[in-house]
Amino acid sequence: MSIAHVVLLGPMGAGKTTLGRALAARLEVDLVDSDEALVVLTGKSAAEIAAGIGVPRLHSLERSIVSAALNLPSRQVIAAAASVVDDEATREKMREHLCIWVEADSATLAKRRQSGSHRRDMTDEEADDLNRARRLSVADFVIGEVDTTSSTVEQSTAVAMTILSPHFLPLDDSE
Repeated sequence: MSIAHVVLLGPMGAGKTTLGRALAARLEVDLVDSDEALVVLTGKSAAEIAAGIGVPRLHSLERSIVSAALNLPSRQVIAAAASVVDDEATREKMREHLCIWVEADSATLAKRRQSGSHRRDMTDEEADDLNRARRLSVADFVIGEVDTTSSTVEQSTAVAMTILSPHFLPLDDSE
């Protein structure tokens, strides 16, 4: 049986990386952050890749990173790039894992998107449309949602742990 990773999904600026760090520490596992892995792999941020070689290539790289992380042999928390849910094959792979939707309200997302130079530029309307479509595409396998709009990291982590608790099986080192 394969290991069930914890996959954090949601729009840019929702707080996947911040929650992922706290959740990985709490679960005593490693964090795979799509944005950080992208920089390690290419030497460039998502915004730089989108501007240089285009958004489709950026999304392809993001899918590759998440697919590789889903195949790691030990449990990880994976803070996935928002775009990975656009690909049917990647969604199918994620169904085997514990996926949590990380969300914030539109105004908070817009503010956070502007504060991160690593994030690609888009209008608020484009971001809202993508968020709605992406959320629907994973609705049948996401096990819960964490809204980070007005929560502290500790509060968001507690919510995520509550969501995970009925699904989380401790690892048995003898397997």
